[in-house]
Amino acid sequence: MDVLALAPLLISFRRVVAHQGLRPASRATGVSTATLSRHLITLEEQLGVRLADRNTRAFALTPAGAKLIASVGDLEGLLRQSIEAIGPATDVQGTVRISAPTVLTCGPLVPVIAAFQAKHPRAVLQVVNDDQLHAFIDEVDLVIRNGPLRDPDLMARLLFGTRQIVVAAPSL
Repeated sequence: MDVLALAPLLISFRRVVAHQGLRPASRATGVSTATLSRHLITLEEQLGVRLADRNTRAFALTPAGAKLIASVGDLEGLLRQSIEAIGPATDVQGTVRISAPTVLTCGPLVPVIAAFQAKHPRAVLQVVNDDQLHAFIDEVDLVIRNGPLRDPDLMARLLFGTRQIVVAAPSL
């Protein structure tokens, strides 16, 4: 049994227990009653035991449900605390060397670089205008190029697409 796959089901179960029923939990959390009910049924099937007696008017834990709630504790709170402990990556600092073609550094990258520097004033961006992929690739942190990736050892991500059109004077 994949215990981590049970985490969302356990969180839903804990919410239902905390609010003493499916409908009150749905109103309090914004999760539909059907979803909470499906989570509870799936959890019971996975564990092979009935966790709660429920109908339209009442919700009561079985002994197995009470034992599970007591041992699970505040799983959602623990997960939230763990995520908050690492904090957001807001303190970006240091030097980032970027190599990009001149056509990009004089055009589309200008507002992106300006926005990045405004958001992260402690970061320093060093932009190298270079239209060729040279051996100094090991000396930069980020290389921006257009076209297909020729070196299989490099990792590529599509940043944006462009359209190419051919134009000419009507007299030609």
